[in-house]
Amino acid sequence: MLLLTLSVVVIATGVVFVMGRVLLDRSAAQAAADAAALAGAAEGVDAARAIARSNGATVVAVRREGSHVVIEVTLGWASAWARAGPNGGG
Repeated sequence: MLLLTLSVVVIATGVVFVMGRVLLDRSAAQAAADAAALAGAAEGVDAARAIARSNGATVVAVRREGSHVVIEVTLGWASAWARAGPNGGG
């Protein structure tokens, strides 16, 4: 019975750890995408790539849509995208 209880505790701890890591990665990925999109709107696509990398993210795609920049990044177990341009990304 003790072995079963310890097994359940270990499994539950692992699940909580993984879920926490996914949430942290998601938050960090979104922050990196937001910052990169803002940099890209102000200074161009190369700036967007540089800011994403400096935040630890890997750029999946970045493109210009008129005066806006759209970027998709991955970081850890998560991915995120952001769009920025004049008037808050419109």
